[in-house]
Amino acid sequence: MKISKTISIILISACVLFSMAACQGPGESGANDSSKAVSATDSNTSVTSEETTDSGSNVASSESTKSAPGNSNAGTSSTKSSGASSGIKIDMKALRGTTVKMLLWRELTAEEVTRINKFKQETGISIVSESVSSSAYTAKLAAKVSASESPDIAIISTDTKTQGAFPLGAASLFQPISVTGQDLTDTKIWDIGSMKQMMLKNQYYAFIANNAWYNCGSIVMYNKDILDECGADDPYALWKAGKWNWDTMKSIALKVYDYGQRNGSNYSGIGQQAPKSPDFGTYLMNSTSSDFVSYNGKTFSTNVTNSNVIKAWTFHAELKESKAFNDSADANIFFQKKVALYSTNLWAMKLDGGQIFHCNFTVNCVPFPSPSGAEKIVPGNPNCFGIPKGAKNEVGAGVFIKYFVDPANGVDYATLTGHAASREVYEYLSAPSTKKSIPYSGGALGYTNLANLKKLTSALTAASSSQVTTVLQQYKAFIDNSVDKINKVIG
Repeated sequence: MKISKTISIILISACVLFSMAACQGPGESGANDSSKAVSATDSNTSVTSEETTDSGSNVASSESTKSAPGNSNAGTSSTKSSGASSGIKIDMKALRGTTVKMLLWRELTAEEVTRINKFKQETGISIVSESVSSSAYTAKLAAKVSASESPDIAIISTDTKTQGAFPLGAASLFQPISVTGQDLTDTKIWDIGSMKQMMLKNQYYAFIANNAWYNCGSIVMYNKDILDECGADDPYALWKAGKWNWDTMKSIALKVYDYGQRNGSNYSGIGQQAPKSPDFGTYLMNSTSSDFVSYNGKTFSTNVTNSNVIKAWTFHAELKESKAFNDSADANIFFQKKVALYSTNLWAMKLDGGQIFHCNFTVNCVPFPSPSGAEKIVPGNPNCFGIPKGAKNEVGAGVFIKYFVDPANGVDYATLTGHAASREVYEYLSAPSTKKSIPYSGGALGYTNLANLKKLTSALTAASSSQVTTVLQQYKAFIDNSVDKINKVIG
């Protein structure tokens, strides 16, 4: 029997000024905080749909029968198996009429609103999304968990500029995602390799999907018009030929800078999202699969003497010294056609919420490079969807996350970006076969002492090539102490 229902989404925008001694807020990849998000007043949408007793072709029902919150009919299940490895039973009928609350660091985009409306039409589950500024995110989440007002979905931040959440934040604010009943062995949807990097005590804490925009793999966007004018190589052609690496990136940047100096255009070779930001140096470090700390799945270790950490930050300094990299050339300078190569993440290629709509020139992108001759590693800050402690609808949250990150339920790539040519890069960055490096220092160091982490990255950002090792040694005690505290908690 079909029942006509009115579908609605409530979007609550909360700009919260909240501070705690050890909680100063997380952040995700910078382009994700961009413009063109849907405002709270514009996002209260409603549609009328025909709703059936089936859960929809893209939302798997289950033989299992876990109760939905407040539903006395749990146990009357549908008959499709989800293969949930946790043994928790998912009853899609019982989930109808329930609500999933989600806390984001930004407002939803128009495309996400459409996708969520479609989800409710297919499942009968309502989504309430609240946004809080990235700088206050972890503090806000901690306050909600402490007050027994936990959302059902939140982000485990991996950012290094604001308070990250893994591992201490994950251990104190989140629970293993097995509580959702989702099949965590399903390699068709889940990026198991990346999810293993976010495990604690052999338990998965974060949902990370294959082929999803929320992975935010690092890229280099570039102005092909400037490169053609300067007679520089095309990064895409180099990438396809297996020759795109740190050295060829530097060579292109130097050629652009030299050309700009000769003809008065004053072009910069390489820029980044924000002036004087540590992002570019962090990407270099992560592209060698290294960080200030390392994690073997059981314990954390200090990593400041690691040769790749030293190599990355030394190369960062050398790029500045040679004028190949202008750390003051930010996104606006790129949009103004004054910098050729722009270090960012894949979200920037989206028309809805990204940055590509600012590019009034021939633009393309390539994956962020690794050192010449080294294994290809994609650095990035994926949006790690987790289930906070105290969540009221963990099972519904799992059903929604799986739907939300599945590209089959979204808009096709060409429509979403207006740039079909870059789809190849998107697919490479999000493929399960591509090795990815998730940074740990934002949570391992920044969760309890963000001020010292910022001092470390600021010092490295400003350091000359001869000063890098000295700077790292100056902060070794801080990192050692942080690692000791972590291992006592997670051991």
